[in-house]
Amino acid sequence: MKKFTKKFLFFSTLAIASIEGYNKYISYKSNEELKDSSVDGDFYDYKYGNVYYTKRGHGDPILLIHDLNPMASSKEWEKLSHALENKYTVYTIDLLGCGLSDRPNLTYTNYFFVQLISSFIKNIINSETIVVASHFSSTFVAMANKLEPDLFKQIYLINPVSPMQTIGKISYLEKLKKKFINTPVLGTFIYNITFSKKNIINAFKLGYFYDYTKVDSNLIDVFHSNSHYDNSAGKYLYSSMISNYLDANLGLAFDNSKTPTTIISSRNNFEANELFNNLTRNVENIDLITLSNCKLLPHWENPMKIVKLINK
Repeated sequence: MKKFTKKFLFFSTLAIASIEGYNKYISYKSNEELKDSSVDGDFYDYKYGNVYYTKRGHGDPILLIHDLNPMASSKEWEKLSHALENKYTVYTIDLLGCGLSDRPNLTYTNYFFVQLISSFIKNIINSETIVVASHFSSTFVAMANKLEPDLFKQIYLINPVSPMQTIGKISYLEKLKKKFINTPVLGTFIYNITFSKKNIINAFKLGYFYDYTKVDSNLIDVFHSNSHYDNSAGKYLYSSMISNYLDANLGLAFDNSKTPTTIISSRNNFEANELFNNLTRNVENIDLITLSNCKLLPHWENPMKIVKLINK
């Protein structure tokens, strides 16, 4: 019995040490890959942490907000921002929990990001702003506009999630899931496996790009490094997301909206497009435009299509 206990303790300790070693290696590698990326940007000293952003060009201000995901960052807008900076003052932002911004250990909610975006527009841009948001970030941009419409001149939502996907309950199981992912060793390990390069490549093939041959390998490397930066602290955002803490009623956010809003959606987004069609019939200031030959990132696959829509 003593021998069994000793062996069990030995192999358990070895397994934990191996997992922790793997976690440290992944984090170190990601920090090395991203450490020189902030040379062209600045940081906004927000109350919950430093927020990385860039500012380029001249003209009316336009803010580009990437998808809310631990592997996402303002890198998503690289092609579009360069195409817009001749006509606009282009701001890009790394949301808290993403990119080169801080990743505080707290519960992330929809209203948390509503406050961040409103504060950024007030304190950094300081002017009525055109906002372009990608996928899940569309939810809190719509909510921010509902609360403070004077901050928004025009809104473009690229492939927003279906309104039916943004209403979830926070059950005991969801809370347990969040606590597990936030644990120091095993939770971090599960998070690192979830955001392995293989899984990110599969995501790009299946959901992000219509034509995978257009994917720049550097883009995948950046997405992978983003997800593991700062000791994989993106897991705090991830745990909140999978536990429904970021859900909100998107239908209510659009109700009686006065800000001109354009929803740009890929044609393969069938369920969401049907719901958004109903929305545009009932809300006067919202239009739906569907694009062919693209998936989640049309602003990377064909940025000039998006530029033409914005310039209209």
